[in-house]
Amino acid sequence: ASAKTPLLIKALQQISPIRLAIEALCITEFKGMEFDDGKGRWRLGGWRLKDLPRMGGLALVQNGDQVLDALGLADRSYEKVMEELLFLSGCNLLVSWFGLSFFGPKFVSSRSQTIKVPTWRNLKTNVIWRNKG
Repeated sequence: ASAKTPLLIKALQQISPIRLAIEALCITEFKGMEFDDGKGRWRLGGWRLKDLPRMGGLALVQNGDQVLDALGLADRSYEKVMEELLFLSGCNLLVSWFGLSFFGPKFVSSRSQTIKVPTWRNLKTNVIWRNKG
């Protein structure tokens, strides 16, 4: 029996820019890629790569489109993923701007105040430190 993913985790996965970036990278790298050109050019020592025993993921796929299908990205396009990433980035900027505008730190203008810069003469005449001893 598999455990259900909590709703909060699913929501965080949907709004993750890292997920979208990795999807875009996978789509760009694997779409249309052929792992075996049929000529056996890939060699490891004296062996052709296609003659070696296939284990793990290599046993199941022959091209990049199969990898994308296994990852659930077969029907996604690079352009669509990048549009989603652009939209998500814009939403993040708006939320940040709103948060800083209304709940950010408040600054005081220093135009009406005079700032006294300490000088050597002021330090000698004014007592700054007192010995308690």
